[in-house]
Amino acid sequence: MNCNVSFPISDTQTLSLNTNNQELAVLALNNCTNLAKLEIEQFWRCSYQALAVKNLCLQELTIRYNNGDNSKNLISDILNKCKDTLRSLNCPTKIDLSPLRNSKQLKQLNIGGNINQANLEVIMTFENLEDLKILIDNEIIDLFKLSQTLKTLRLMSVKNGEQILILPESVTTVQLDYWNDKFELIQEFLEQNPFVLELNVSLYYKHYVAYLLDSFKHLKFNFIDSRKRLSRFFTFNQSYLFIHPEIKQIAIPASERDHLVYELLFQRLSDKRQVYRPYYKDVDNYESEDIQTLEQSPDKMQNQLSSFHEFKQILPILNGKQSIGGSAFYKIFNKQIVQSSDYEYLHIIVSAYDEVFRLGTNIDQTVTILKGMSEQERKSIKRERFFAHCKQQWKSPLTPEDFYKRGR
Repeated sequence: MNCNVSFPISDTQTLSLNTNNQELAVLALNNCTNLAKLEIEQFWRCSYQALAVKNLCLQELTIRYNNGDNSKNLISDILNKCKDTLRSLNCPTKIDLSPLRNSKQLKQLNIGGNINQANLEVIMTFENLEDLKILIDNEIIDLFKLSQTLKTLRLMSVKNGEQILILPESVTTVQLDYWNDKFELIQEFLEQNPFVLELNVSLYYKHYVAYLLDSFKHLKFNFIDSRKRLSRFFTFNQSYLFIHPEIKQIAIPASERDHLVYELLFQRLSDKRQVYRPYYKDVDNYESEDIQTLEQSPDKMQNQLSSFHEFKQILPILNGKQSIGGSAFYKIFNKQIVQSSDYEYLHIIVSAYDEVFRLGTNIDQTVTILKGMSEQERKSIKRERFFAHCKQQWKSPLTPEDFYKRGR
């Protein structure tokens, strides 16, 4: 059936069409005189070179995929015949935009992939373009520096190479379509583009929502869960209190002595990595994404973890869903006395255990003995034997019975 025909009696009722059938699309374009919106999957192996009709009234056109040059003439003909009405165009990168040169109607343009120089030159002729989504770099941004109409940019990233994109001052709304930009990059981008008033952004972690709301109170945010699942790290309660510090958190008292040790160390160690790291299951994997998320979070968020009750809420995320308790605290003790030989650090560790477990030891003497041990000895000393020596003021020398055998 030849669909590239114009029937004597036209269809005036169809206003929009969404189809993956190119024959149906051509038939509708030729015969639906009020067709204002067309969405089509692709024009593929299309034999038509031009439509039968002379003019179209399309206002919105979406072509999701284009297989190649065989449909180029037809698409160019469609664009040429709706140039005076087309306001929105979403299309793949292979489309030729030249039929739309000097368009006064086009306000929204979305082109996937890298844009060629010819299409870029055509885009620069669109007098009233307000909303643009293309793969942007600093060179393209510079072409729009003097734009007075461009209000919305849709970006793949806030960076081009190592540089943060600096947008035209007319742009007040930005959409970030991927969640690969970390909070720190988005923060730097917004600080360097103070004219941006609205941000649509896909995020990886839910608590990034709290970071952005707290840092940029004047902005309007639309948070998009592009993966249909935002990863949770900090709890909702922790994120809420981050935004509203005026609401005092009701601390749940430590129920066990080892929990209290954590809370004392959190208060006394300024480097919070030294607090957290002994509690990680994999002591050598400090570069994991979740660990980096914790250790690089703002101080105000880390302060939400001052109680062990709050800290244990995120421990399963750090430790592969495993909770912590019982004999695990014996290994944590060894990790604590191994991770640094700094005198002040060891003094804080020993003081915390002395205070909580009422060891009554000479702190300075105990720290000196610890510093005299090898790393292997500190790694393998039994906690209960260490406590016993502390209570006895180290009157007896260390013996092999004080240490775990190798392979623990």
